[in-house]
Amino acid sequence: MNGNRYLLDTNAVVFVVEFLSFAAIMEKDQQLLFYFIKELEVVNLKAKNAALLGILSRIRSTTSLKPTDAIIAATALHQNAILITNNKGCSKYPN
Repeated sequence: MNGNRYLLDTNAVVFVVEFLSFAAIMEKDQQLLFYFIKELEVVNLKAKNAALLGILSRIRSTTSLKPTDAIIAATALHQNAILITNNKGCSKYPN
């Protein structure tokens, strides 16, 4: 990997599942995706994480993002990660 951190929103995760269920998937493509998946880290939203909750509350109070979109944006900022999303709402908030 190149050292950058990326945050995939739930739509990207759904894509992975759909990709793997594709009947005509080639073995090399499946292996490449599994390699990618092994590099993933799941980030949990925990009430004891004051820094993340502070970013989340700032986003919610200063933007029109829906709560779910604000959680995604706040997590990307907190993790210093590049957000990968197809959600137009999240694109309004800079990385």
